[in-house]
This record gives sequence, C-alpha cells and structure tokens, in this order.
Amino acid sequence: MVTRDTVVLTLDRSPQNLEYWMNAVLDITSPRMQGKIKADLLKIVNEQRGSSISQFFTIEKMGLDTSKLRSEVTGSLHTIVGNKVISNERRTFRYDWEYSGLSLKLIGFGMVTAEEGKDK
Repeated sequence: MVTRDTVVLTLDRSPQNLEYWMNAVLDITSPRMQGKIKADLLKIVNEQRGSSISQFFTIEKMGLDTSKLRSEVTGSLHTIVGNKVISNERRTFRYDWEYSGLSLKLIGFGMVTAEEGKDK
C-alpha cells in the first residue's frame, strides 16, 4: 500500500494542488534527500504554475524488491490540458526507499527509460 499511495501522490497533480503536492511528497521523503528532491519538485511547480496542465496515473502492474527497498509501477500516464486528454502513454516509474528509524522514507523516484529497464 505504501507504493500504491506514493504513486498516486507523486503522479497525480494539477495546477490547483501544486503546493500541497510538493509538501506531501517532501513529508514522505528521507531527511537526507529532501534538498535534492525539493529542487526537482520546484522545477515542476514552476513549470506548471498558472498552466492548465494536469496529469494522473492508472496503475496496471506493481513490483517490489524488498532486498533493495525498490518498487516499480507500470501503467498509463494521462496528461490533460484544460478539459482535453492530450496523451495517454504507458510508463514505468521506480521508487527507492530507505528506513529512517522504523519509518520507510522515499529517497528517489522517476521514470524508467528503456535502457534502465534492461539493466535491472
């Protein structure tokens, strides 16, 4: 459930919830990675602020590697401009985790490219 909820949190966003989105992602991020991840999120916030671009992700498949504290999800990333769906693309995203005390914290996430997928 951690991966599923994190996928929804990180990949579903609209211009109306950008501040909430960024702060919620940072809330589940490892303290040691918050600076880097915040910088990446701020780029997205600055690009999308004032736009009419929204996106959401529908999960089709999820895999967990508990020994590496890594999860991957595959599904459809939908992009909407205004009220029109402009793309619906199959994508895979990877999430890396670490323990901070007893809590699982996010240390990185992003889209898996075809080349990365071959290596893993």
